[in-house]
Parts: sequence; structure tokens; C-alpha cells
Amino acid sequence: MLAGHFPRTIVEEIRNAQQSKQVVDAIGIDKELSEQLLDLANSSQKSPKLLAEYFIKLGLNTIKFYGSDAKVQFDIDNL
Repeated sequence: MLAGHFPRTIVEEIRNAQQSKQVVDAIGIDKELSEQLLDLANSSQKSPKLLAEYFIKLGLNTIKFYGSDAKVQFDIDNL
């Protein structure tokens, strides 16, 4: 995904993190997936970055500790 596909607020958040020397890596995702993430962020009033990190961490930790047979529940309200 190109930076132009991100809303201005996300681009500014990445730039601010880079300026303050935080470790932030951009990842490329499908445009349709990005739009779905942004829609979910807007409807749940959560940061798209927070949601993306939550989904990735939950997925990786589930596989790491429970294997591929584990059932996962997402609790976005408590983020």
C-alpha cells in the first residue's frame, strides 16, 4: 500500500513516531483490507494502528502458544 492510500492522520502518526525515534515499521497490506480496518477503527472509535497491532499480536501469540487449532475471540471494546 502506498502512503497516499493512508488517511493523513496515520501518515502524520508514523512521521511523528519516526521523529521521536520510536521504532515503527510500515507494513504493506491490501487496499481493501486497509479500508476495512479503517472502517472498523471508525465504527469502534479506536486507532487503526492499535487495532492492527492487536490483531497481529493476538494471531501470532495464539499460534505460538496454542497452535493452529485454537479458537480466538477478539475483544475490541476493551482496547
